[in-house]
Amino acid sequence: MRNTLAKMPILKVVIPFIIGIIAYSIISIPLYISIPGAIIFFCLHLIFSHKASPIIKLSQSYIINSPLIATFLCIGLIISDLKTPRELSPQPSSSSYATAIIENIQHNDVSCSIRLQMVQYTDSLGVITPSNAKMTAWVEGNNYNLTEGDIICFKFSPRPIKNNGNPEELDYANYMRHNGYIYHNFIHKNNYEIIGHKSSIFSYAKSIQNQLIDLLLSSSLTPNTKYFFITILLGEDSFLDSDTRSVFSKAGISHILALSGLHICIIAFIINLILMPLDYIFGKNLRHTTTLISIIIFAFITGLSISVIRATIMMAFVIIAHLLYRKNSSLNALFAAALIITLINPFSIFDIGFQLSFVSVFLIIAVSNRINIVSPKNKLLHYTYSIFSTSIIAYIGTMFISAYYFNTISFISILTNCIIIPILPIVICIGLFYLISLALGFDISILSQTLNTIYRIITDISHLGDSFYINTYISPILLIFFLLAIIVTILFIVHKQKSIYIHCLILLVISSFIIKIVENHKNQISSGYVIFHNFKSTPIIEINGNNATLITLNENLNINDFKQKHKQFLAKHNIDNINHHFLSSDTHTTLGNNTIAIITENNLTKVSRTPKINVDILLITKGYYGSIEDVLRNYIPKIIVLSSNIYYKREQLLVNQCNELNIPYHSISASGAFCAY
Repeated sequence: MRNTLAKMPILKVVIPFIIGIIAYSIISIPLYISIPGAIIFFCLHLIFSHKASPIIKLSQSYIINSPLIATFLCIGLIISDLKTPRELSPQPSSSSYATAIIENIQHNDVSCSIRLQMVQYTDSLGVITPSNAKMTAWVEGNNYNLTEGDIICFKFSPRPIKNNGNPEELDYANYMRHNGYIYHNFIHKNNYEIIGHKSSIFSYAKSIQNQLIDLLLSSSLTPNTKYFFITILLGEDSFLDSDTRSVFSKAGISHILALSGLHICIIAFIINLILMPLDYIFGKNLRHTTTLISIIIFAFITGLSISVIRATIMMAFVIIAHLLYRKNSSLNALFAAALIITLINPFSIFDIGFQLSFVSVFLIIAVSNRINIVSPKNKLLHYTYSIFSTSIIAYIGTMFISAYYFNTISFISILTNCIIIPILPIVICIGLFYLISLALGFDISILSQTLNTIYRIITDISHLGDSFYINTYISPILLIFFLLAIIVTILFIVHKQKSIYIHCLILLVISSFIIKIVENHKNQISSGYVIFHNFKSTPIIEINGNNATLITLNENLNINDFKQKHKQFLAKHNIDNINHHFLSSDTHTTLGNNTIAIITENNLTKVSRTPKINVDILLITKGYYGSIEDVLRNYIPKIIVLSSNIYYKREQLLVNQCNELNIPYHSISASGAFCAY
């Protein structure tokens, strides 16, 4: 351990700093505790390090370093508190207006999704209040005149970002909070105006990215090939449809669709290889410097997205370490990059892009050189092996993280990655050359045909995973065990004493299997049902062991989209098979031990049943415009459930009627999915 700290002293800072960030996310420790703590521990560090002799420092290094470790733990708490977004104070009134700068915009079919940096707003007293808060917004109508950097004035009615309340869904509210967003605003098409424009390096980068996207869209590539290369070269994945994502996920190669540390490493590797002849003239410094500048330019043309910036910073620190001739400092430089990134945004450690980038670069640096079994004398074979080994190492290391977030493990993923990843540098290289040729005004047909062929090959390979994958649920505790197993494996590779690591690895693997078996038994549902939160439809899933039936009304709901969206729920409860069943309007059926009536039309306003029908649950959807009294003339429900696809004002009217009649109700929009299992 001492030898490790001597080679990577930054670990003494990074590890306690990250522990402080994690601790703050669990227990929000206020500044009046963390700031004095940091000052006290830092003073103790100065006292210990100043008075201790070199022999004491060597023999009692843990005692000497403990105040410094505690100091950075407190700094992690302080930075996390300072970077946590705050609620607006004072609160805006119902007639407030705000001014904000558009940081990012995505044009959809009938609306625009934007992210805003606030400038000011009017509070409840009509006073203009400056604000630097961030918020997301939906703009009604697809206005292509809106662009990054535009300053807009709009009707300000912010609502807290919250989760839909579906079981095992992504904690979207917490994810957005970690990115600085806690409010969302719907902007009517007549309630905003562009009042100016503020250029920045980010808006300029986004503008260049959009121009390059337009070049690819107008090129001679096939549509699907265009969307694929827009994703892997320019980092814009909004063009990919859910079916394409699903196919890549089943094959275990979905990671190539997200720009991360792997892509930046490949770009750096390609440029280093191309510029290798410069070593004989100018030395290695020019090659490394050019590589560094090139990956910064690449980050710029991809719109300077947060994930690419993080991966670029990591790779830049590693290259700088080589420039300074610090052969053993690559890992130290990587941890220094992680420290810089988390200082800027401490909650980056919770982002999947950061985790995948850091782990992939870490494994490439730590392991790839240790298993280099091909002699450098055979350059072609050594080059092929280097690409293959580093890519596979990065994939295996990040496989469990991907499975944790995306709930898919492909049995054929090793094969597909063995085929895809070694050729990925060639794919990216040809794609970049084609992009440069388009920017120069040339659509080179041979490059276009080559890229179309490459995409067809990749698609054919990805379809191999259609029958060789499983949806799986990995709990946080199980992920920790898997990551510990990877760390022990690395120690087994790099250290001479092998036996202790073998025993630790066996213990971790056995423990993981036991945890998985216990979790599977605990999460198994014998029977039950869920009415999901969905703004466009009312999906109901009836569960019976490993089988389930998706019940839908006369609505357009794609079962594959449903499976993709609720993959974690299905994986956690071991639901392997889903049938699809349609219900006609105004019907009642049995779900589990409950009778449910589903109201989708207005014909109840003209009918009064005698006798009334007793039901456990009465589900009202957006197609019904009658009153609660009309419903009660026909049914005697134990509880009324209001579907989330009912319009907001209409739902509020029904809620008020339930309260007046003292009828128990459950609003899915307000309280989340209705679960009974």
